Amino acid sequence: MTVHKQTLFVKPSLVQRQLDGALVSYGPGAEVTSLEFPDLKAALDRSPPPETPSTSIYTVILAAFALEKLDVELHDRRLSCSIRPPPQNPGCTTPIWTLEVGNMAPVTVEWDLTARLHHILPENIIFSAATSRSRVTQAWALKFITNTLKETGCKLISLDIVPSDSNKRTKALARFETVTDAALAFSLAHKYFRQLRSRLFLEQVITVSIPTMPEICYALRDPILAEWRRSNKAVRSWIHHECRDKAVLLISGANPHAVAELKVRFEQLLAGQLIMADTMGNKLWNDFFYTDAGLSYLSSLSQSRLLFVRRDIRTRQLIMYGADSLYERTRASIIATLLQYEQSFHFMTLNEALWKKALSGGFSLVESAMGK
Repeated sequence: MTVHKQTLFVKPSLVQRQLDGALVSYGPGAEVTSLEFPDLKAALDRSPPPETPSTSIYTVILAAFALEKLDVELHDRRLSCSIRPPPQNPGCTTPIWTLEVGNMAPVTVEWDLTARLHHILPENIIFSAATSRSRVTQAWALKFITNTLKETGCKLISLDIVPSDSNKRTKALARFETVTDAALAFSLAHKYFRQLRSRLFLEQVITVSIPTMPEICYALRDPILAEWRRSNKAVRSWIHHECRDKAVLLISGANPHAVAELKVRFEQLLAGQLIMADTMGNKLWNDFFYTDAGLSYLSSLSQSRLLFVRRDIRTRQLIMYGADSLYERTRASIIATLLQYEQSFHFMTLNEALWKKALSGGFSLVESAMGK
């Protein structure tokens, strides 16, 4: 978006009396030949920055009044104003005093300034070209749209950016509490907003959210994208992370049947593959996986966008997320590690007498003989 240049001109006011804080010189016929404001000397001596919006008026008094009127916040920005003296031109009979107005939002228009100047109306306002920093940012646009949607009375749950290849447009997904709230928001469809310099394009879609773990999403990213492409991109989907240990897979689209079909396929992927100990239906599990060492070992098996092995302590089972071709290799690696782990232990059955002897110092004797 571009900030336009704006110049204000007002007919001169006659100064025919002494003013406090001003030095006035009179010529023949009570004509004012010069007028100086010592308090404004510092402001007048400053040269304006390049590409700064300016307001030009004939008298310094009007410039001072305009400066006071524009010392406000506009579009969440505090305006910065300074007065420029007229150029040193002896032949000029109508010197023009210029009011520089900086730090303006890119959505500022002429009416925003004239409405605050009231009766001090200039003849021209010049806006310089906007710098890259003055353009509407994505964060600012989201904040504006959020406030605009809430003004309709709808109950907005969230507004999230949708990844897009286009740099010219911003896409976002708005979630509402009820269908009625969505209908209220849809009343803004195709409405033009001068703050955005664009129309607001809205499309009603069906959205389904599937909570899962970030590690699972990373391991299944390629299969998830493959399923999405298989749906002919009729459904939009992406991963939205809410916190470190939780992720939400969102599926949205205008066709409810397509959304439902893709949701089923995603849930099948997210269910994972149970790792079995044998072909008799026994689950592969060992108390070793209760320990931090066991959790660290499972983490070492994981590979980004390829494999993730999760332990379910409640059901005492291991679940693998990844390609089917990795199942047998992962299962064999876990079984080999468990055999090595069990060989490092020797189990002894103690009766009551031996147990009491062990507690009275027997463990220290075994430790001294065999080591820790």
